[in-house]
Amino acid sequence: MQTQQRLSRQGWSRPHARDFYDLWRVLAAFGGSMEREQFLPLRRRKCEHRQVSFGSVDDFFAGELLPQVRTHWPAALGLFVPGLPPCDDVMNNLKTLLTDFSPRLS
Repeated sequence: MQTQQRLSRQGWSRPHARDFYDLWRVLAAFGGSMEREQFLPLRRRKCEHRQVSFGSVDDFFAGELLPQVRTHWPAALGLFVPGLPPCDDVMNNLKTLLTDFSPRLS
């Protein structure tokens, strides 16, 4: 909850359809070949900079963010992504990819 409030105060209340889509595409395409040891410090620094923390994968999908992403999914991505997959399919797959990629968050 504290993370969600900080994100909202820091301007993260805008729709994040593209952020979720981009993360899904990167992890789906390259997650198996990415070096986790290099990714984790980058994530830690970004979280420190934003003054947020994520204790579990579910924290990425908490609160107001997911309904906003669902609402804005077609408008934010439809023109740029031919054959855009349904938002819920991407979100479900992204949860699995994040859990596999960063087991410390699960």
